[in-house]
Amino acid sequence: MTTVEQRIAGPERAGGQGLDHHQEESGNRAIVALLNDPVRSDQVDLAMTYRRDAGDGAPLLRQAQHERIGIPQDEWEESHTGWYEVWSKRGMMRFVRSLAPAGGYGYRVIDQVGDNPIADQDPTALSTKAEELEAAARSGFSGTDPAKAFIEPEQMSYPLGYERIAQLFDSPNAPDIVISPKSYAFGRQPGQHGALDVVQSRAPLVFSGPGVGK
Repeated sequence: MTTVEQRIAGPERAGGQGLDHHQEESGNRAIVALLNDPVRSDQVDLAMTYRRDAGDGAPLLRQAQHERIGIPQDEWEESHTGWYEVWSKRGMMRFVRSLAPAGGYGYRVIDQVGDNPIADQDPTALSTKAEELEAAARSGFSGTDPAKAFIEPEQMSYPLGYERIAQLFDSPNAPDIVISPKSYAFGRQPGQHGALDVVQSRAPLVFSGPGVGK
């Protein structure tokens, strides 16, 4: 059997994005507050971050972290950049991005508590108005009025979720924690672009004119 080596690939341009070990306590408290605050928690779908470990100055801590989250020993030196985290009321998931020798990225879940919030990544989900209305009805909202067809995260998918989260934190200007709001978070319409879910990830492409088939 041939083993293909995969190297952990953290952010392309490190610049302080995400949370380092000095921000462990404050970052954890912020995530807990976002998911439990009596007002804001109802507006939050996902809280996402990138965790950097203690670095070369604390090898024992690094070893404990790697063992705890399931990174194989032969990958410890390549995983010093850290891992990505996705938190929601449904559960928490950690994943790493790897770079294969043949090129391209791969994504591996290394820790999970409860449900993986972005496990469903079907890009064709809720692709018709009827499907959106059905999902809204299952969410406890109007199943007949498109203007009130709010959809709960449990009914959503998150196309290319791993890729998009990792790419966001590739930027050195990325924040400590990123929020993906629920579709009705701002109380005006079913949603605003800027969320990771499938409804807000899609935009119509319309062609009109001579030669365009029906």
